[in-house]
Amino acid sequence: MSDLLFIGHHPYLGGGDPERLLHILETVSEIAPKVLVRGHGPVGIADSLTQMGRYVECMDGLAHKLVEDGEAEETIDAMAVPEPYDDWLFAAFFPVNMHFLYQRRLGEQRGVVI
Repeated sequence: MSDLLFIGHHPYLGGGDPERLLHILETVSEIAPKVLVRGHGPVGIADSLTQMGRYVECMDGLAHKLVEDGEAEETIDAMAVPEPYDDWLFAAFFPVNMHFLYQRRLGEQRGVVI
């Protein structure tokens, strides 16, 4: 899985395509793997794919809501990491991911895909 799967860690989503990542996670999940080897850290199981997908969906959903509600991007810097991700490692990636997803959603709202 390399860096397509993070277990108990915030992934770095910047510059990527969250929809494509979700598609990849779903495709691998359909294979029903018993063991998943990621780039760094512990070996995962099939549920690890679900957890990673939920993370991506949650962060993208938060970014979508911020843009939809007209919130300034700066509000991200004061946001707390939502549960159940608040104890995940690499927490510094949370605001980075949120800024990236916010800009993607803002671009979509303006008709520009980032």
